[in-house]
Amino acid sequence: MFGTNEWNLKNERIEASVVGIIGTYWFGLILGTIYTIIFVFMNTKSNFKNILNAILINISFAILGSLIAYLIAKFFVSYENSGVFMDFGTQNPQNYLEAAFMNTGSYIGGIIGIVVGIIYLLKKNQKK
Repeated sequence: MFGTNEWNLKNERIEASVVGIIGTYWFGLILGTIYTIIFVFMNTKSNFKNILNAILINISFAILGSLIAYLIAKFFVSYENSGVFMDFGTQNPQNYLEAAFMNTGSYIGGIIGIVVGIIYLLKKNQKK
């Protein structure tokens, strides 16, 4: 999908890491832009600490979303009935399904996390 097999990377794990970076950097860029805009308009003396806490909240929700989605895929969804598109010849379809769920779960967690992070920042800004 990303054409990394044409890059002649010798290690499959490095290739998977490159795919992960290419596939997810944009989401962090969007979240970072949102936090930057909020940061500019905050009127507190501890801006850096608050924005760092909001980002940590956001990361925590993304990890939690990914973990929950993995557990759902692992224990409650079989690849035969999942509706997840897989190329013909996928060697480990259940593992692929779990990874696909983790990917989606991390995005959902990231979206929920930014909402919670913004609420945190607004409350911290109101207290000061």
